[in-house]
Amino acid sequence: MDYPPPQWYDPANPNPSPQQSQQLPYPPPPGSSAAPPPTGLYQPGNYPPPPGYAPPMPPMPPMGYGAPYYPARPETGSGMAVAGLVMGILCVILFLATPCGVIFGILGLVFSIQGRRSLSRRSLATAGLVLSIIGLVMTAINLSTPILLHLPY
Repeated sequence: MDYPPPQWYDPANPNPSPQQSQQLPYPPPPGSSAAPPPTGLYQPGNYPPPPGYAPPMPPMPPMGYGAPYYPARPETGSGMAVAGLVMGILCVILFLATPCGVIFGILGLVFSIQGRRSLSRRSLATAGLVLSIIGLVMTAINLSTPILLHLPY
C-alpha cells in the first residue's frame, strides 16, 4: 500500500499540537467566506483505490414470490408430555392416599411414554416418567408397610 501521505504531514511531528492543527488545510465549513481548500486535497479520486476494491454494484431486482409456503405440521405429543409431568408430580405428592397414588402413577406412565414422541418437550416427558415411577414405588412401599406409615384407626 504505497499511498502518498497528505501534503501537510510532517514525519518529524506526527501528532501536531492544537495550534498547528488549526493551520492545516481543512475545508471551510459550509456558508463561510473563507478561501476554498487547495486543489488536490480531500477530493474524490485523489488517491488510487486500494487493491481488491470493487465499485458498488447496482441493487438486486426484486425476488418475486418464490416457492409456496407450506405450514409446518403440528408437533404431536407435547400435550401428553405436560400431562405426564403433572400426573407424575401428583403421584409423588399423593402417594399416601393409595388409590390416588396408583391412578396418578399409571396415568403418568402412559402420558409420559406417549409424550416422549415430542421433540421439544421430550425432557418434560422424561421427568414425568421418572416421577411416576418414583411415585409408584413409594405407593408400593406404602401398601407393603401399612403399620409404619398409617396412623392407627
